[in-house]
Amino acid sequence: MTKEKAVQAVPAAEPQRGKIASKPSFPMPILPDTPADVKMLQEFQQRSIPNIDIVGTMRTAFPGFDNPLLSKCRNPRHYGIGLRKEAVKLLADHFKLEVPEAKRQPRRRKPKRITCRLTEAMYEALQRRLAQTGQTAQEYIEAMIVADLNEHLKERAHEQNL
Repeated sequence: MTKEKAVQAVPAAEPQRGKIASKPSFPMPILPDTPADVKMLQEFQQRSIPNIDIVGTMRTAFPGFDNPLLSKCRNPRHYGIGLRKEAVKLLADHFKLEVPEAKRQPRRRKPKRITCRLTEAMYEALQRRLAQTGQTAQEYIEAMIVADLNEHLKERAHEQNL
């Protein structure tokens, strides 16, 4: 099939009336916080650092970086493009800026973790016991630790009373 016949075979899409093709029909998500890389690029604009200097610095590590890509990085809500952590560090080091660390709130009620290794036989016995009790492994181990610590506190209190 020739190229001309292939073009004729594809039906032309009819334009929809009343809608602007360049704007999406779905609502754009509103991000609560501006990412650190975008804040840094905004600070470059406030300091009047030319784009050519930013692009030149970025090209040392990322050869494909260019001015249109920089523009897209400045508008992540529209293009969905952001700078990698390595790129942010490179720019911060070169232009002597401090990059703010992302502030995360602790999300876990119990943030500390304890792990152990078991043999196959011990693991299978533990799984059978958990199935009998209906507990998760975390609940089971936590109950054992709490019981042992309570026993230790009782022993210590008894020793202090003597």
